[in-house]
Amino acid sequence: MVGLLGYALSPSWVGLIVFALVSGSAGGLMDAGMNIYFAATYGPRLMNWLHACFGVGATIGPLLMTTIIQSGQSWRWGYALAAAIYGALAITFAFTRGRWRTVEMPTGVKSQAPVRARSVLLLPAVWLGVAVFFAYGGLEVAAGQWSSTLFTQARQVPAGIAERWVSLYWGSFTIGRFLYGAIASRIQVVTVVRLCMLGALIGTAIIWWNPTNEVGFLGLALVGFAQAPVFPLLVTNTQERLGPRLAPHVIGFQIAAASLGIALVPALAGVLAQNIGVAVIAPFLVVVAVVIMALYEFSLRLKEKPDASIPEGR
Repeated sequence: MVGLLGYALSPSWVGLIVFALVSGSAGGLMDAGMNIYFAATYGPRLMNWLHACFGVGATIGPLLMTTIIQSGQSWRWGYALAAAIYGALAITFAFTRGRWRTVEMPTGVKSQAPVRARSVLLLPAVWLGVAVFFAYGGLEVAAGQWSSTLFTQARQVPAGIAERWVSLYWGSFTIGRFLYGAIASRIQVVTVVRLCMLGALIGTAIIWWNPTNEVGFLGLALVGFAQAPVFPLLVTNTQERLGPRLAPHVIGFQIAAASLGIALVPALAGVLAQNIGVAVIAPFLVVVAVVIMALYEFSLRLKEKPDASIPEGR
């Protein structure tokens, strides 16, 4: 709330950067905290719906800002409104603290001391998981950010048509997460993640193939729909595979890696497009999709029992 209010009131660009650090740091803590809490407390259904609601907010936010600007108001009012919403959320959390249930140890089970974060980072399984999240976050955003440029500059599609299809890409994310959440209890996580990663690979291959622009856009929609449940299911599976001692650390690292991938992978796509040509974006997406599948399969083949090998202590 403070960071967003700072955006609205800041008189200079330097002030915006300072408040960006505030809001970004707080957003990272909330993102990791909510994922850790939902993974420990709820199953894959509510985890998918949590991330589906993120998609709803990500869709509404830009539309809200566009409406404010088109009505003749300053962009600052958009951030002021967002700050007010966060303030209302903070008050709601404060009044409902007692209703946020925590996981209790089964009767007769002795609680274990927490582990050190640096000890967790010594596990190969953790680094493989971090790499998967890095690549996944990069593919999700690179496909959304660069597909419009690919179709308009390399394939001469009118900007309005390209932007509508990009909106469908993000919409397919939200729809897919609501759908997968409804059926999550009936399917195996590993099977779904494998099929979805394969679907994303096929979608990126269709974008590259692009026999017609319409087919290429359908490939883009397939990428969005296929990727929809991967992130929430991987977070949930981390809790199940590594247990309550390691999962909070690992999920935090995974969320951080996804954020880093969101920043760096699309940037790499931009560097390649500038030096080779915009058309390189399509095969680049295919390569990232292949890397995600390979890393995930390697992570599944690790047979170690990491929870037993970690020393106790903070």
